[in-house]
Amino acid sequence: MSLDVLTCGESGNARKIKWYKGRAPPSDSGRDILMFYSKSADKPPGKGVGELLHDDHDTVYENLQNIRDWRKVLSNFWVHSEPLVHNEIAYKSAEHAYHAEKFLMVAKMRKGAQRDTALQYAAKFADRRADINFSHISGSDVKRMGGKSKFPMEQAEIEQWEEISQEVLRRILEHKFSQCPLANRVLLATGGSILVHCMGRSGVRQHWHFLEDIRQTLRLQDWRFVEHDET
Repeated sequence: MSLDVLTCGESGNARKIKWYKGRAPPSDSGRDILMFYSKSADKPPGKGVGELLHDDHDTVYENLQNIRDWRKVLSNFWVHSEPLVHNEIAYKSAEHAYHAEKFLMVAKMRKGAQRDTALQYAAKFADRRADINFSHISGSDVKRMGGKSKFPMEQAEIEQWEEISQEVLRRILEHKFSQCPLANRVLLATGGSILVHCMGRSGVRQHWHFLEDIRQTLRLQDWRFVEHDET
């Protein structure tokens, strides 16, 4: 099975998340590499595990270096101080929104009581009463609650989700990085670097092309935000 996964991108111009093991994506040599995941250490750009700067870029990444835990901000697990609004529903993080969308899709494929059950489960990921949903738990726990062991899916539902999940994630992250001043500032401060998501202890890394595409779109649109105090 190919390790290339079809991802976010405009119709007819899709980009791919590339999965690999090792230091650098072989097809993208010559560019700086910045890595992130939910438990990244708060180190200067270029000092993180697997990162690579080709020159002295202290001035290039000066703004990034001044933002505490900037790598964690890039992660889907990062919890927003203000809700992330996606499709008119508020969520604590991109991970919350991602799993809610999965079960909303399941609901569309089911009927009757099974449809209602899926809708009710999707609603648990929204930013509402913490005593009846998952809004108070961490991103890693959200991922677990969104897994197949907690809410079994039919094979057809799994296949459908695999087909659309990357496009769903792209749209969620577009909202994250356009709505949140801090997240926007972090992404733009990564300059033209390759953005790589680390899959924890597995050693597998994902080149998130689509996050770079979002960065370029934001830069072209010249977003302006009031300074935020989340640093």
